[in-house]
Amino acid sequence: EAVDDTLNLAQASGADLGRSAEITVNILRAFRGDTAELAKVLDVLVKAANTSTTDVAGIGDAMKFVAPIAKGLGVTLEETSAAIAVLSNAGLQSTMAGTGLRRIMSALEAPTKKEVELLKSMGLTTADVAVSNVGLTTALEKLRNAGLDAGTALELFGDRGGPAAQVLVTMIPELKQFT
Repeated sequence: EAVDDTLNLAQASGADLGRSAEITVNILRAFRGDTAELAKVLDVLVKAANTSTTDVAGIGDAMKFVAPIAKGLGVTLEETSAAIAVLSNAGLQSTMAGTGLRRIMSALEAPTKKEVELLKSMGLTTADVAVSNVGLTTALEKLRNAGLDAGTALELFGDRGGPAAQVLVTMIPELKQFT
C-alpha cells in the first residue's frame, strides 16, 4: 500500500527509497497510525521539508526522539513537525530539534520539584503548562506571557531544551502558521 506514496516522497525529498520508507514507517508507528494514514504522514513531511531549512532525513532524525512522547501527550504529527521546522529554521536541526523538543515536553508534563518552583515563581502552575492538558502551543504561549527568558529557559529545560524553548516561545506565530 505504501510503495507509490513512498516513491513520491523519495522523489520530492531527493532521498533514496529505502531511507524514505524507513523514515515514514518510523513516524507512522511512533504516532500509532496505520497505512491508511500514510499519505497524510508523507504530505506533512514534504510540507515541513519544503517550507523550512531541514530535509526529510532531518525531520526523521528529530522524530526518533520526540514522536513517541508527542503522541503520548496528544500533540499531533502536524504540530510536532511544525515545531521541528521552526527549530530548524533557527539552526536547531535534526537530533538537536528532536531532543530539545522532547525535553520541553517532558519538563512541562512531569516537572521536577525545582521546575515546579520555577514555574510557580513565574506565576504558573503545572496544570497551566502540562502539554497533555493545554497542548504544546498553548503551553508555550503561557510561558511567553509569563516572561520566560533565556536564563529561566535554561533552568527549566537544561542545555538541550532551553535553547529550543527560547526559539519556540519567540516564534509562536511561525509555529501556528507551520501547524
